[in-house]
Amino acid sequence: MEPHSLLWYYLWIAPHLLQIPLAIVIFKRKLHRDFPWFLTYTIYQILGNAVLLLLNHSPQISGKSYHVALDVDAILSIILRFAVIYEIFHVSLKPYESLQRVSSALGNTVLISLLLGALGVAVYGPVPQYTTGLISMSVATYRAGSMVQCGLLLFLFLFSYYFRISWRSFVFGIASGLAFYLSVQLAMSALLALSYIKSADAIDMAAYHCSVLIWLGYALARQRVPVAMKTVPNHQLESWNLELQRLLER
Repeated sequence: MEPHSLLWYYLWIAPHLLQIPLAIVIFKRKLHRDFPWFLTYTIYQILGNAVLLLLNHSPQISGKSYHVALDVDAILSIILRFAVIYEIFHVSLKPYESLQRVSSALGNTVLISLLLGALGVAVYGPVPQYTTGLISMSVATYRAGSMVQCGLLLFLFLFSYYFRISWRSFVFGIASGLAFYLSVQLAMSALLALSYIKSADAIDMAAYHCSVLIWLGYALARQRVPVAMKTVPNHQLESWNLELQRLLER
C-alpha cells in the first residue's frame, strides 16, 4: 500500500484507541444497559479498524482486495449506525410513554420519506468522474446512507428541542457526535462528486476523531437520570396525542 504521513496514521489510529476507554466507561457506568447497540458499534470500530490497518500493511493483500474490505466495513458500519439511531429514538422517547406509538409512526413516515429521497440521490445524483463501476456504486451507497441517517438525526434534534430533552444526557451526546461525523461525511461526499479532494480521507478521519471525543466526554460526564412521564411536558399536546392515538386505533 502507498505510504502515509504521521498525521494520517494518527487520525486513523487515535480515535479507535480512544474508543477503548469509551467502551470501558460505558461498562463501568452501566450505560450499556440502555445503549447495547452503541457499545456494539464502538467495539466493532475498534476491532474492524485494527483488521483494516493490518490488511493495509500486508504484502499479501492487493489493492483491490483491500478496497473490497473497506466496502464491507463501510456497509457494516452503516447498518450498525442505523441500529444506534433506532436506539437513540427508543431511549429518548422512554420518558414520554403517552407519545411512544404516535412518535414511532411519525418516525417511520420520516424514515420512508428519507429513504425515497436517498434512493433518488443514489440513482440520479452525480458520481465522481474519476470512479467507475463498483466504486461509483459504493460512493452512491455511502452518500445515500449518510443522507438518511443525517435526516433521522435532524428529526431527533427537532423532537428533542420541542420536548426539552436535556442536552447533558448521554443519549444527546451520542446523537451529537454521530450527527457531526455524518454531516461532514455527507458534505465531503457531495464535494467528491464534483471533483477529487486529496485530503478527503484525512478530513473524514478528523471528523470521526472529534465525534469520539464528544462521546467520551459525555460518557465521563455526570448523567442526568430521566424521569418517567405519563404526560408530555407543558406543550398542550395531550389532546393532540389522544386524537392521533384514536386515528391509529381505527
